[in-house]
Amino acid sequence: MDRQCRKVLDYMRTYKTITTYEAFKYCGVSRLSARVWDLRHKYGYDISSTPMKVMDRDGAYTSVSAYYLEEKNGEV
Repeated sequence: MDRQCRKVLDYMRTYKTITTYEAFKYCGVSRLSARVWDLRHKYGYDISSTPMKVMDRDGAYTSVSAYYLEEKNGEV
């Protein structure tokens, strides 16, 4: 598994979800959706997403996706 995928996976295991902002800030990953695709299709992880509203720097709310690992038999 490549370094970026490993960082994203480790972050999700630790913090439960990850957004594009968190991926860039904490993992150095600028294309989170591509790494999620890799984790799903190359490595077989069951990753889902949920929309969430966040406030941007101008005070307006915008929608982003938060990705998370689906549990299998109590394991993530």
